[in-house]
Amino acid sequence: MNHRFVIVAITLLAPLLAAPVSSVASAGQPATATEARSDEDLDSWIAGLAEPGDGHEVLEALVGTWEGKGSIWDSPESEPIPITATVERHWVLGGRYLREEVYVRSAKGEVFEALGFIGFNNEAAQYELLTIDNTSTAMLLETGKFHPDSKKLMIRGSFRDPATGFVIDRRTEMDLSKEGRTSVVGYTTNEEGREFKSLEGAVTRLKK
Repeated sequence: MNHRFVIVAITLLAPLLAAPVSSVASAGQPATATEARSDEDLDSWIAGLAEPGDGHEVLEALVGTWEGKGSIWDSPESEPIPITATVERHWVLGGRYLREEVYVRSAKGEVFEALGFIGFNNEAAQYELLTIDNTSTAMLLETGKFHPDSKKLMIRGSFRDPATGFVIDRRTEMDLSKEGRTSVVGYTTNEEGREFKSLEGAVTRLKK
């Protein structure tokens, strides 16, 4: 089993950005390089990039205790492995980042733990997720953007499988259309370049 995938998958099971997507569509759009700015405007713009904005307000929906369950697949031919998880999140560094702790247990009795940070990069206008866990010494960085029409958050990232050396690409689709509950489907590309469903599940919030 790719243990790192279990951790990353469950981290994404939490209902990311369950607030209305309309507030994010225009958040944090950076100015173009050719846009003329006075020194005063430039100083104000740069200072604004360092402060929490609309994108961070959306993340308020993630604060609290979450519980979820689902299944993962190691390969296109493997049987699903049931998993359960709890997630705790709270704001740090003046509301710029959400700190999360993730605890996962598989049906085989395996236990995984992860520590993560979630934020919105005002300059790049994208969500960023940093995860470390007890199965690797490597940090994992993923990025995401909203698609307001479908009310889905699309997340992409990659990591190296230490067993094979192959760089594994992942993408995750999160359905945010139901308040208080988010369904997630994840896909992984294997060594042969074949994409397969590697995660399916849902989470609900217990308390905030």
